[in-house]
Amino acid sequence: MRAEDGRLRTRFGLLGGVAVSVVVMLAVGAGYLFLDGAADARHETAATEKGGYDTAALAAMAAQAGNASPSLSGEAVTEADATLQTASLPIARGPASGLPLPRFVSLKRNKVRVRRGPSREYSVAWVYHVRGLPVEVVAEFGNWRRIRDADGSEGWVLRTLLSGWRTAMVAPWNKSGLLALRDAPDGRIIARVKSGVIGKLKECNGQWCRLVVHDIEGWIEQDALWGVYPEEKFAAAK
Repeated sequence: MRAEDGRLRTRFGLLGGVAVSVVVMLAVGAGYLFLDGAADARHETAATEKGGYDTAALAAMAAQAGNASPSLSGEAVTEADATLQTASLPIARGPASGLPLPRFVSLKRNKVRVRRGPSREYSVAWVYHVRGLPVEVVAEFGNWRRIRDADGSEGWVLRTLLSGWRTAMVAPWNKSGLLALRDAPDGRIIARVKSGVIGKLKECNGQWCRLVVHDIEGWIEQDALWGVYPEEKFAAAK
């Protein structure tokens, strides 16, 4: 068995040295909230380390899902559940699972090792430390899934480390922007959400998605999210 790479890259995580702070400010006279998070640290900070996205909304996501525990209730959701409620798009089926490929899922645990190939014989390329991070399944081999993150990096993880809860990241390509969260599709602005924030997806209609961030639930334009496909539709889970 190959020895694991001793210089693991820590990605997207609190353990990567990125402290998360949440600032929720009532805008005087504006009538909406600013939902802010950690400073963006997605660029390389050292040869073997990468910084993290805002993860402070994850506990709130669990509470919105009816789970009093601070951990995501999505741990009980299977990989199949991730796409059973997804609208039909002209996509292929995975050879191992029979599920649509590609498809979006989320990380089930707060420590997920990503390997260079579909076996424990392969060395660890990096480690995620963010439960609920949206990732895209792009290939399958037995019990292993090749995933892609918002950076475009790809690697292999066991399917048991993936959850069916759909999450999304707000405009990771927009480093400094604030995006509107509305009370209805194309409705009144109730909050401004900073790019890089992660929220729980409740439903999407092809143009707008209902997103929960920091206990605030609202609608955001679908093309402003990473974690859902253009024109993808799915209904809220019952």
